[in-house]
Amino acid sequence: MWIFSISVRWRHLSPGNYNNKFLALGTAPCDRIYMTPREAELSAALAASQQQNVALNQEIEILKQKIDALVRRIFGAKSEKMNPAQLELFMAGTGPGVAPPPPGEAPAPAAAAPATGDLLTAPPADHPVTAGPKNARRPRLPEHLPVMEEIIDPDIVVANPAGFRFVNQIVTEQLDFVRGHFVRRHIIRRKYVPIGNPEVAPIIAPLDLIQDRCIATPRLLANTLVLRFEQHLPYYRIEQLYARAGVPLSRQTLCGWAGMAANASGIILALTREEVFADGYVQADETHP
Repeated sequence: MWIFSISVRWRHLSPGNYNNKFLALGTAPCDRIYMTPREAELSAALAASQQQNVALNQEIEILKQKIDALVRRIFGAKSEKMNPAQLELFMAGTGPGVAPPPPGEAPAPAAAAPATGDLLTAPPADHPVTAGPKNARRPRLPEHLPVMEEIIDPDIVVANPAGFRFVNQIVTEQLDFVRGHFVRRHIIRRKYVPIGNPEVAPIIAPLDLIQDRCIATPRLLANTLVLRFEQHLPYYRIEQLYARAGVPLSRQTLCGWAGMAANASGIILALTREEVFADGYVQADETHP
């Protein structure tokens, strides 16, 4: 037993095994004396993977901050929007081919790095970074147009006005065309709650629109379609005609209104076709004056 134990220990502590294990590791801890070359290789690969994982996690955190800053800059409210100079601070740091500094080491100064990619260099003193001028928000409809109000109450309130109490109202503004001039049409829908049961949800009349958030009334759509398809005026002429009346409307808007009216008219055309062909016998006159 003594001879066998001495031979086993001598084999593990032979000069060849000692050099192969501890020269590669750089140290010779007591718990790694019996590691095989394969175990030493796997331990080194595990350490490299862990270091790479830490670097990737740091890069992911920086990229998350960039995305969050861009989303707030583009889609955030005015109070949450960031200054362009402040946004560039988040864009500096990592990029393709730039690795984040390891933990415990200070990052290299931006002045020593080349001014390429996402890296940020300090602007010259005579060219300070300033935010661009804020454009004033354009009013949705011209303010000089006269206002025509229309009050709509729910049918149940009209039938029994003494049983409800007015609490609030919603105003929808539309552009209307009445006898050769434009007006701003205010559709006022008042909210009511029952007097005996004020905890229920308020009652409000429905709003009938061809399309949500469309500012054109049916009369304005009808006038535009008559000018285009009955009087054969091109859209740029209609645009100039409305501009002279004090309401600038682009050709893209007019084209969109025509397509919206065509889609809405498809229901009427389908019902008319169904009624015409319901009898099974159709007689038509192809003459045209």
